[in-house]
Amino acid sequence: MSLVEDDLHNLWVGTRYGLNYLELNQGRITRYMHDGDDPSSLPSSMVSAVAIDADDSVWAGTAWGGIGRLNPQAGKFRRYMPESDNDMSLVNREAWSVLKNSRDEIWVGTNAGGLHRYRPAMNDFVRYHFRKPGESSSGRAVSIDEDDTGALWISTDKGLFRLPQEHQDFGASLAQDIDEVSTESYFEYFDEQGDQVIRPSIPVIKDTFQDSHGNLWFATEGGGASTWNRSENTFHEYLVEDGLAHNTVSSIVEDDAGFIWMSTGGGISRFDPEAKKFKSFTTEHGLPNDIFSHPAGLKLAGGSVAFGGVGGLRDEAVILYP
Repeated sequence: MSLVEDDLHNLWVGTRYGLNYLELNQGRITRYMHDGDDPSSLPSSMVSAVAIDADDSVWAGTAWGGIGRLNPQAGKFRRYMPESDNDMSLVNREAWSVLKNSRDEIWVGTNAGGLHRYRPAMNDFVRYHFRKPGESSSGRAVSIDEDDTGALWISTDKGLFRLPQEHQDFGASLAQDIDEVSTESYFEYFDEQGDQVIRPSIPVIKDTFQDSHGNLWFATEGGGASTWNRSENTFHEYLVEDGLAHNTVSSIVEDDAGFIWMSTGGGISRFDPEAKKFKSFTTEHGLPNDIFSHPAGLKLAGGSVAFGGVGGLRDEAVILYP
């Protein structure tokens, strides 16, 4: 599941059953579904990521059909898939993450270690390949996030990667020779055995978030949430024994009061950075479900916090009003 807010303060919600546009004030929902007989429809029903570009086109990453770019006025998608004879196409058809960064660039993360920057002038993608050192296989880019230096943090099921901004213009010249293998050296890799300060104990990273103080937070599958205090250059992990609702954390956001909200496998936790204490919310407090397994969370323009969850045969968007 995935969430993004547009300039009208409405929500685009990607689910296992299609893409939905929620006009919150009107209570109206427009659904976009996959139609096998219509090549201009959503490429696949299972939408894993959503982003809006500078032209207000909606990019929908899917779990099996590559990525679709929707023209909301026409209601039609343009599809992007891997092409065996085209090195400027997607590496893999599983598009798990999409980001519009501060330079209005669209980045797409896929399975098979694929990170891609879209080039509007050529309508193609420059490939960046990431791989855990010493391994032959590559993981999937579960989420892509940008910090205030312009660096991209790629959360994967093979660990945490960072692509500094100075390495992001590879292939910017249309005449530049492009070799995806050479881009592996552009990434920094972080794991428990590393000598960096950032050493997540669990290799499955689901989300990266920068708070208003410049600290970076990392959501993991089974290792709780961890934070890198950039000013002090310290790293700390928070687990169930510290008050976190569950050790699988899927998404992290900050509200206007500075509280850190985390969706987990056992409800939603709110962390007070000053008191260093958690308060958790479950179905007992009114949540429709306690299971949040996707990196789908954001602070809305009005100050509320939204998370995407999975509830049995349906996907659910939960909006909290701190």
